[in-house]
Amino acid sequence: MMAFLMTGFFSVLHLGFTAAGLHEWARAFVIAWPVAFLLSLIVGRLGFKLAHFITRP
Repeated sequence: MMAFLMTGFFSVLHLGFTAAGLHEWARAFVIAWPVAFLLSLIVGRLGFKLAHFITRP
């Protein structure tokens, strides 16, 4: 969802809400979603470990 919203936001910001902007949004999302998914798997685990380390009694 975050990749969808962020690529949409920046595509519209740079190209406007036009057919070209919507096409670019779709292209950017197809590239960004797998990257965001893989990074969330890696960073998510590190984030939970860090949060556990900081909040342990």
